[in-house]
Amino acid sequence: MQNRFLLLTLLTVLTTGCATPPPASRTKQPVGFGSVPPGADVFVDGEHLGQTPIEGAMLSKATHRVTLRKAGYQEATSYIVPRPRNPFVHVLTLGFTMYTSAFDTLESHYTFTLEPTQRDSD
Repeated sequence: MQNRFLLLTLLTVLTTGCATPPPASRTKQPVGFGSVPPGADVFVDGEHLGQTPIEGAMLSKATHRVTLRKAGYQEATSYIVPRPRNPFVHVLTLGFTMYTSAFDTLESHYTFTLEPTQRDSD
């Protein structure tokens, strides 16, 4: 009886598993930025990324502050907030337990429309 219990426990441990993706907090994903008109300077979290159109890599689980600047146009600032990605399904084979876990992601491209600065007319 004791041998059967040990054998059943050993089989349960060896055949039960789960799939776990890498932590989303450490993953970066490509994100593109565009502007109307093009050629605006892009700042992500205070660091200059370059001019639109441009692509950079950003942490997918974090909220980022994006600022666009172009001479003759008002500065545009926006916060990019992650959204849930398709759920990743974990299955425990012998535990008969199934649950989902959503991982955060950013959109793949953001386009900003810059407004011209107001000039006083005389």
